[in-house]
Amino acid sequence: MQEGNGKSLIEAVRARKRELGISQLSLAKRLGVSQGHLSKVLSKKALVSDKINGRMLKFLERIEEGEHVTTDQLEQEILSALRESPTFRTLVISALEMHKKA
Repeated sequence: MQEGNGKSLIEAVRARKRELGISQLSLAKRLGVSQGHLSKVLSKKALVSDKINGRMLKFLERIEEGEHVTTDQLEQEILSALRESPTFRTLVISALEMHKKA
């Protein structure tokens, strides 16, 4: 599928993701797919179903219409990113171990 300026839908989504500075995990959640599957789609290693294709089009349309991210959405994206971070996980485990010893 091609977008208006000749770019493929996947290329348009990748470009928007970069422009907005959102993580692959955040975009995957918005599209309702796993981060791993989105990675394969964006690298053209997986076929795009009609369902995902439609969701990517809606994502681009919402961004073009000036979709604003609420504070709650931003907070959820930050918490999600923290939960996925190995460093954060290590910090939480260390804090829990220190709490058990106290």
